[in-house]
Amino acid sequence: ASPSYLASKVAYKRIYKYNPNIKMIVLLRDPGDRAYSAWSMYRARYQENRNWFFDDWVSFIGGEPDQYIKRSDEEVNSFEMFVKNEITNLSYLHFESIEAPILPQGLYEEHLSKFLTLFKRDQLLVVESSFFREHTSEVLDSIESFLSIRKFDWDRINLSPIFEGGYADVLD
Repeated sequence: ASPSYLASKVAYKRIYKYNPNIKMIVLLRDPGDRAYSAWSMYRARYQENRNWFFDDWVSFIGGEPDQYIKRSDEEVNSFEMFVKNEITNLSYLHFESIEAPILPQGLYEEHLSKFLTLFKRDQLLVVESSFFREHTSEVLDSIESFLSIRKFDWDRINLSPIFEGGYADVLD
């Protein structure tokens, strides 16, 4: 389970090769909220190590540091500047060339379209995360039906969120 599978350029092919009949559940979050969450996580990482993206991520994916535009310290601390710089300086085809991109994963139509080139629509259950949060047992029932698994009485247990994250700043 990872949001990176949806945005990956190769994961959908690897999943298909693994099992062309697989059923997948895609949980989508409001793209603005998702981007803000990613920026908040990155900002925390920057506070620990200003070069985490280059020290950890670029080496992990086997990339070359010089293929990425480094972000300024000022934009690392400003969500608005982080987003504006990403939009202004890059085409949608080259998001990965900026340090710590946050917008590409929110291009859901583009990502789902890739999956639908190999998988049938009925192999994907798409759920919006706020609907899941507000109607948890109903969504779990639909997942049971989608996967053709035995029904469970979800009302018997507490389905309240375990982790309620919060942000120091409010998204404008």
